[in-house]
Amino acid sequence: MKLVASLVLFWVPLAAMANPNNVIFECTHGKAKRTIEIAYETDAAVPCAVNYTKSEGTKTLWSAQNNEGYCEAKAEAFVDKQSSWGWDCKQLDNQQVSPN
Repeated sequence: MKLVASLVLFWVPLAAMANPNNVIFECTHGKAKRTIEIAYETDAAVPCAVNYTKSEGTKTLWSAQNNEGYCEAKAEAFVDKQSSWGWDCKQLDNQQVSPN
């Protein structure tokens, strides 16, 4: 069971990264970097997830199955919160993502 859970946790972020419609924000503070990603499963606005990546790994903070605009609103609010904490955040396209 642990193996299956590990594979699912590994596969979901990879599958989300493959969608060119995903929206990615990169936040930096000194040498530290974090990313906030709105990940879409298809070309539609839902289902979606907001993934947060920092040095410790990636976590899904919010997701929606039917509520269009939910992931976008949550991600934008979280980007604003990161900025208020002193992080410099900018929106990237998938080709601009730099390695951790």
